[in-house]
Formats: sequence, structure tokens, C-alpha cells
Amino acid sequence: FFEEEAVDREKLRQLFPKHTLLFIPEPLRADTAPAAQNAEIVSTFVRSTPNAEVLGELPTLKFLTSRSMGTDHIDLKACAERGITVARVPAYGENTVAEHTFALILALSRKLFQSYERTERMKFNREGLRGFDLAGKTLGVVGVGKIGRNVCRIARQGFQMQVVAYDTQPDPDVAAELGFAYAPSLDDLLARSDVITIHAPYLPATHHLINQENIAKAKRGAILVNTARGALVDTQALLWALNEKILYGVGLDVLEEEN
Repeated sequence: FFEEEAVDREKLRQLFPKHTLLFIPEPLRADTAPAAQNAEIVSTFVRSTPNAEVLGELPTLKFLTSRSMGTDHIDLKACAERGITVARVPAYGENTVAEHTFALILALSRKLFQSYERTERMKFNREGLRGFDLAGKTLGVVGVGKIGRNVCRIARQGFQMQVVAYDTQPDPDVAAELGFAYAPSLDDLLARSDVITIHAPYLPATHHLINQENIAKAKRGAILVNTARGALVDTQALLWALNEKILYGVGLDVLEEEN
């Protein structure tokens, strides 16, 4: 196990009593991989980069699993060439990330950070701190996988928001069940949404999915939140949109330079 934080090692040992478990600090790189050179199974997180060079240090590896929903940090071609089976956690954070999305949305809509910052300075005037209700606003959900679906559910049932979604593989049954509609295009979603939240996977085709060309078409005064991969959003385009007051605020769980 290449681990970024301490895990419940004793519990894992109980789950795998017939296996020898080795716990190694993340990330898995060419210089750290030799510590697991005899491993047949390796478990990593997103900070690791299992590419051809790294895999060359793991001659007995048969199974590689990432404790994440995405696999964009793994060289899948190199794994296939070596006959290494790759696994992931498709339900990773489906509730946690959805709830965190709304934590960021509420922090922006209710100006929580500005209020906290002002209180720390022992200033208690409320000028400029009025937020806005989410009820009745339109939420645009980009990517309707497991996390995106929970975001739609929370928005409709918890906040009485209107929801519009964009996905390359729309599912009418899910839309009917959760009470949202699919937008015909990403540009249409951006133009209609008071709040935009991104839950798409990172692929070569989704690099800078949000960029200056399409963010210019966003509804003026919208909020944008990204709890997916950082490189889905062009950082310079975000700064431009904020400076031009196209976006009211931005909530980022991840930056473009990190996973």
C-alpha cells in the first residue's frame, strides 16, 4: 500500500490474513517503487504515477489498484502491455464530494469566508455581506456520474433548485428520476446556469473543458465550482472571467497543477 495518510493497517491485516502487507509512503515513483519490487498487488492514490519506468521496477506486479475514481494518473497502455490488471473505486466519494460541492457553493453564495475574515478582525458590520438564496436558482451539472447524480439530488430535494445537466452519454431515466433536464450543449448549460459545478472525468478530450471561449458565454454573475480534476478548467480563463465580472465567484477543491 502506497499511502499518503495513515490508514487502518490492523483492519487491512485482518481483511487479508493470508497476504503479506507492506505500507510505503506515497507517491509511487521510480525511486520509491523498489521498496515494493516483490509485490504482486500494489494499491496507490492519485499522487502516484505508475508509468512504464515505474512499472519496470515492479517485475512481479500483476494487479494495480488506485484508491480513486479516476485513472488518468496511470499509464494504462503500459499496464496492458505488461498484462497488469488495473482497478479503481467507481463509487469513491460519491456522497462526500457531492456534499463538499455544496459546502463550496454555500461558502460563495453566503459569503462565509468574507464574514469569517471580517469577524477575525473584530469588525461586525454587515455591509457587503448579503448573499443570495439557492432556492429557485439554476444549477448546471457538468458530468452526471455517481457524484453528479448525488449533486442533482441534493440540489432538487434539499435546495429546491432547478437543475440542468450536460453529459456525453445522457440517461433519460436518471433525469426523470431526479427531476432534471439535459442541456443540448455545454455552451447552453453555461448560459443558463446560476451555479456551475464540474464532475467530469479528466481525459485528453476534456483538458480545459472550461476555457476562455466558452466561459465567456456563461450567465453573468454565475458561480463556478470544480471538485473534479484541476486540468478540466483553464486557470487563466477563470481569472479573466473573474476580472471581467462574468463570474461572481469560484470554488476550487483542486488546482490545475495537481490531481
